[in-house]
Amino acid sequence: MSSSLPVIVRAVNINSFSSLRNLLCNSVVSRHTQRAYAKAFDDFIALAAANGRPVCRAMLMEYRSQMIDQGLGMSTINVRLSAIRKLLKEARDNFLIDPVEAERIISVSGVPEQGVRLGH
Repeated sequence: MSSSLPVIVRAVNINSFSSLRNLLCNSVVSRHTQRAYAKAFDDFIALAAANGRPVCRAMLMEYRSQMIDQGLGMSTINVRLSAIRKLLKEARDNFLIDPVEAERIISVSGVPEQGVRLGH
């Protein structure tokens, strides 16, 4: 595979991103969560491919910053970051990424929620 692909994709012998995407989506039960995680996966892998460098902590922080710049809600950003963390945990548990590197990337914090959500 090309050296410009993300490290988790280079490490596994697959022909497409669909196997990695399925790994992520199959790790959760709710179809709504699967949809949200698939969107996060697609966006993150597109960023990784556009940058042409392996997945790393700096790239996840760049992804977070990009979502903030797009004006996405704090909860949306945190859900997408959770998806990427879940992906990296699944990749680590399936021996597709170095566990130490996975922990460094997973340690990127979410965006603090602001305000108070009021009920009825």
